Amino acid sequence: QIYEILHMVLFVAAFTSWNLVGVLQHYTWTYLWIAGFVFCGMIHRLIVAEVTHMPSFKYYHLLNVLFVIVIGSWYEYCTDVPTHKSIMLSPFMVYGVLLYVLLFWAAFVLKVIDEICDTLNIRLFVINPAKIQNKAQ
Repeated sequence: QIYEILHMVLFVAAFTSWNLVGVLQHYTWTYLWIAGFVFCGMIHRLIVAEVTHMPSFKYYHLLNVLFVIVIGSWYEYCTDVPTHKSIMLSPFMVYGVLLYVLLFWAAFVLKVIDEICDTLNIRLFVINPAKIQNKAQ
């Protein structure tokens, strides 16, 4: 669907624009972890929707952080904000984005696990005793 392509365009725009203000140079591994978790979050939503034959959402909360990155990074890039005054390069922003993405992932994974358990009518991490079959029949 078209909105899924728009999500990927937003993803590329966000991480390209964030790189323009120097996040990749200053927080290389954190930048890569954030990009990886965001990408996986987007792809796993599509996979779960396809496997369960459910429609994928046009909007979800993981996209919020991408809009913040695009708007903030483009503003700082266009107004030529110095590195030492950059909000987009601050540890609060970078690690705040990482925390937001990880919390989103945790909520998504728990929701998927809960829905699978409800659908299959099972309890997570509980082994039911084996049913005894009557051989006398």
